[in-house]
Amino acid sequence: MNLNLKHNTTLSAEDLCIGYGRGSREIRVVEGLTFSLQSSELVGIVGVNGIGKSTLLRTLGGVQPSLSGNLSVNGEALKEINQRKLAELLSVVLTEPTASGNLTALELVSLGRHPHTNWIGSLTAQDRKVVLEAVEWMQIEKLVQKKCFELSDGQLQRVFIARALAQDTRIILLDEPTTHLDLYHKVQILKLLQRIAHEHGKTILFTTHEIELAIQLCDKLLVLDNEQNAFGTPSELIARHSFEKLFPEDTLVFDPRTASFKVNK
Repeated sequence: MNLNLKHNTTLSAEDLCIGYGRGSREIRVVEGLTFSLQSSELVGIVGVNGIGKSTLLRTLGGVQPSLSGNLSVNGEALKEINQRKLAELLSVVLTEPTASGNLTALELVSLGRHPHTNWIGSLTAQDRKVVLEAVEWMQIEKLVQKKCFELSDGQLQRVFIARALAQDTRIILLDEPTTHLDLYHKVQILKLLQRIAHEHGKTILFTTHEIELAIQLCDKLLVLDNEQNAFGTPSELIARHSFEKLFPEDTLVFDPRTASFKVNK
């Protein structure tokens, strides 16, 4: 895999507005988003259900258009990048199910090499090497010959992440990568993503409901609250009280000393 450990801006948004167009109407989900992501960073997007985390990820990945504002990848406007080139720069793993049931896990991971192959999609020795590296990174060696329909949700999630790694892009976008996992495996996956970002110079951006884990493991966080939509390091966000208004105070209270939420009894 490409080892580029120099820190530089990979993905940036300026006054970004995301949402949906319905006929002549615009449904604005989040407005005024401004942030820049660097290489070698693990970055989390947190917020309550329905706040727009997945919509933002889909917009950043070019799956759906923004409503207004500027969005760039490696300094180039996202809207000016064709799909093939974008697939060489950025990989996306969404939560929607895909028609992958009859593929083996290895075949699914190998699909990540598609942007790099010739017109008939044949894999070179280098392609196969990258695929096997992705398999090793995600620790799914024992799953490679199994059909995807035979895998548990958590196992399949690992395979999808491995496919994104095999795509070998500078930027990796993941929607809820720890869904269906117990606490131990959530931590294991996030620590692994952190290591990949730091050691391989990747920008890894993911949405999550695991706010406390994200505070502990992420280099930076984007806190969607439809007010400040604060962005920064976890310590900066704690100092700015960015987590304290995420949930109603009569239910959950954020303790800045322990960087955790307490049930308000």
